[in-house]
Amino acid sequence: MKRLSAFLAAVLAAACMLTACSEEEAPAAAIISGSVSASGGEDAAPVPGESSDEEEEEAEDIESVNYADAEFLDTMSLDAHQQFYLGFATSLEINMTDPVMAFQSASQLDDRTKYQYFTFLNSYLSFITGTDRYADWQDAENGVWRIPISAIRSQLETYLGTGDFDPVAAFGSQMINTSYADVPLGYDAENDCYVTRISANLDGLRAAQLLAYQQEGDEITAIIGFYDISKFMGEVQEFVLQKTYTLHIRELSFDDKTFTLESAYFTSYDADGPTGRVESPQAAA
Repeated sequence: MKRLSAFLAAVLAAACMLTACSEEEAPAAAIISGSVSASGGEDAAPVPGESSDEEEEEAEDIESVNYADAEFLDTMSLDAHQQFYLGFATSLEINMTDPVMAFQSASQLDDRTKYQYFTFLNSYLSFITGTDRYADWQDAENGVWRIPISAIRSQLETYLGTGDFDPVAAFGSQMINTSYADVPLGYDAENDCYVTRISANLDGLRAAQLLAYQQEGDEITAIIGFYDISKFMGEVQEFVLQKTYTLHIRELSFDDKTFTLESAYFTSYDADGPTGRVESPQAAA
């Protein structure tokens, strides 16, 4: 496989820093800090709309492939959809590790996890679109956000496929006085809103790559590889696949950045291939 450039992306720090490696180096994974970046080999996986009938047949079974030595989707072949969902999946893995955002049905997620997904999602989309999705909920006078439970349920219905959300299970029934806020924090049952000081935090660094992408109508399957960053950043650059993250997404409106994450799971890897699979936060515990 022809070996192409590697790119260092640190986009959440408000700027992109690109560092190119020579063509003689190993095939490149992208270092992604909660955002969108990728690079890869010349012999890329099929791109929707460009593959032959035989390739399309193979693409139907992309989840059973051993990706230990996989060819990468070429950066130049990634369309806007692929770039967006690569960034989303990478940010999700970085910021939703406790508990793990892996599930086959949203019913596997507890209410606290659903709220964490809600805050991650709004912070990620605020960054991507350049708009403050929390603005309508801010109580600037008291330095808090008052997030309506109806807004949480509505967005969970759209982005997770379930509007089932119990604020008491997520936040408890008692509001709490703290030294860092002038008003009590927690679930305000009288006004049916969650009062909080912190909206979300996006941070982290990963060596990640889009390994496979398949779209049929509005149904998307994306498989992202995560590599040992210590070896990637080592004196001798190595590409050691540690796990893949497989997302099943139903796209509602790409222009509006609305979609439903229908399920997601991790597959761990060693040098020979897959070694295990995590399909729920409970399985990861």
